[in-house]
Amino acid sequence: MASWGMGLMVAPIAGPTLGGWDHDNWNWRWNFYINLPIGTIAFPDGLHFVHDPPFMHERRTRGGKVDYAGIMLLVLSVGLLQLVLDRGQRADWFESSWVVLATGVSALSFMLL
Repeated sequence: MASWGMGLMVAPIAGPTLGGWDHDNWNWRWNFYINLPIGTIAFPDGLHFVHDPPFMHERRTRGGKVDYAGIMLLVLSVGLLQLVLDRGQRADWFESSWVVLATGVSALSFMLL
């Protein structure tokens, strides 16, 4: 837990600092190239060390069920909420009928979810 916590504390500080230094001294593309050796090492390690628990093998053989209604309700609730929050100010918020309708449908679909 301590090493995980240190990563969470150091990464937001060191990432932009090293990325800025990288950008100033080389090229902005190196911010992406630097991930290639790390990803090349991490991918085989993930394949080797990360395994599914035994109950997942049983579930995969008998076939899992997909909650299509839940997916649609999630898309509706989050999508309409994002639309209202993004475009609502341009439409003068709840003075516009589509904002009221989209907010209501978003809230209803979230409750059903």
